[in-house]
Amino acid sequence: MRKFFIDKNDAVASVVEKIISEKDPEIVLVIPKNSQVKDSVSNFHLIKREADSAKKTVTVESVDEEVLALARAAKLESIHPLLSVGGQERSLLDIIPGKSKEAATPRAAKAAKSQSRKLEVQAEPAPAVEIKISESKSVTKEPTVRVVRDETLLLEESPRRRLPVRLVIVCLVIVVLIGGAAWVMSTVFARAEVKINFNEVPWTYNGGLTASKEAVKITAASKLVPAEIFRDKRNSTQFFPASGKAQVSQKAKGKMTIYNGYSSQPQTLVATTRFSTPDGKIFRLDNQVLVPGAEIKDGKIIPASIDTTVTADKAGTEYNVGPAAKLTIPGFKGTPRYDAFHGELKEGTSGGFIGERAVPTDADINTAKEKTSQILRASLDTNLLAGRPSEFKILDGASQVDIVRLTVNKNTDDQGNFSIMGEAEYRAIGFREEDMRLLLTELATQSTPNYVFRRNPEISYPDVKADYTKGELKFTVEAKGELVPAFDADGFKSSVLGQNVNQVRNSIRGLEGLSEAKVSLWPFWLKTLPQDPERVTLQVE
Repeated sequence: MRKFFIDKNDAVASVVEKIISEKDPEIVLVIPKNSQVKDSVSNFHLIKREADSAKKTVTVESVDEEVLALARAAKLESIHPLLSVGGQERSLLDIIPGKSKEAATPRAAKAAKSQSRKLEVQAEPAPAVEIKISESKSVTKEPTVRVVRDETLLLEESPRRRLPVRLVIVCLVIVVLIGGAAWVMSTVFARAEVKINFNEVPWTYNGGLTASKEAVKITAASKLVPAEIFRDKRNSTQFFPASGKAQVSQKAKGKMTIYNGYSSQPQTLVATTRFSTPDGKIFRLDNQVLVPGAEIKDGKIIPASIDTTVTADKAGTEYNVGPAAKLTIPGFKGTPRYDAFHGELKEGTSGGFIGERAVPTDADINTAKEKTSQILRASLDTNLLAGRPSEFKILDGASQVDIVRLTVNKNTDDQGNFSIMGEAEYRAIGFREEDMRLLLTELATQSTPNYVFRRNPEISYPDVKADYTKGELKFTVEAKGELVPAFDADGFKSSVLGQNVNQVRNSIRGLEGLSEAKVSLWPFWLKTLPQDPERVTLQVE
């Protein structure tokens, strides 16, 4: 018979190779605790099958009860080295005091006290077991049994002692407390941690996609995602220093409110209609206006009004007037409308001037237009980024700012600044980033079913072309990422609650694409996972 001592790191393949290459038909495999061979009962079935094929008899010897159980499940002979002799399990011994002829008389009984008592040992047959009785002169001792390494049982006498009752009670209390503490730790404080790591499958994509406002959902077949059109308008007046000098003649300007206290009918006033201040200064309307009709309430007229701009009839600083409460319309003089219509300069007028003054050059104007356009573009970009929904992505090249109008006012103020009023419109086409990730996932699963991205793929978008009229965006997508098997973590966690640790390991081994896994229990003696999901942590990598 040949005996092989298996290392705990030996794989089952190397064990089978030793069995097949051995010439002796009877083989004993000594398997230690925590051996890799006991990871699955299929390992023992493999040993059994290969041994039978090689016409060899294999016996498994181990101090690990789990190894012995798995060997028996595979119909392999199994033995425990401490509980068996010669390959057979040893029976328990019943020790019975023997009878003596001298015990029939008091004298014989007295003589028995001065020498060791002879004992009969009745037991199931056990090969190569020797029982020795040692003698002692003490009469207050009883026999005890000690097993020695040469498989010899020696009967020795030990002193008879009685434990105090109080000590027994204390020991029982300690045992109960330890048992209670162990129960509490196994139930209240029980913890389990399951770590699962899946193999990653690299994935790349390079192709054209389209985002369109006409699309209502993502379509992997046509490589289409829904899009949104974003628009915004902004106007701004900017002041710039004029670098030129010239003799100028400027007319004062201002804002005027016109009141209709005549009737409920609106009144049209053409451009250049004159308005006169109480001291006779004339101001003219810059544009035609329609003054709304007055409101008639309880037989009384409540005047209506409208705001417009006016320009002085002549240049000069004398037309830079302060607030004026009532300006009449000379054209209505001699009619009932003369007193019913009037104007009001709530803020006065300004800008009237005659003499040398700073004026903008062509270079000043061109520079001012460019800076005003830049300000408008930056303002629209900032406003859109702050106001658009965060889930939308706007690619570089998918937005456009159109300058609608740039109006130059060459008249300078007292500081020598002229102004430009600019108006711009912003247009952009955006799509939801989540829609793009879902589309890429669908494209990836066409070649690798039941897999998902472990993390968001890296995506770049070259060659962007926008058609704002159609509301359509065409671009190239370059993406790369790692795919892992689709795994329902919550469902798996629910399925293993309360299971034996071996059942959990078998469930994990059956997962597709598994790289490695680990199951940890606390306290260390637990064999099943807690039933409470709060006490089980599942970590997926």
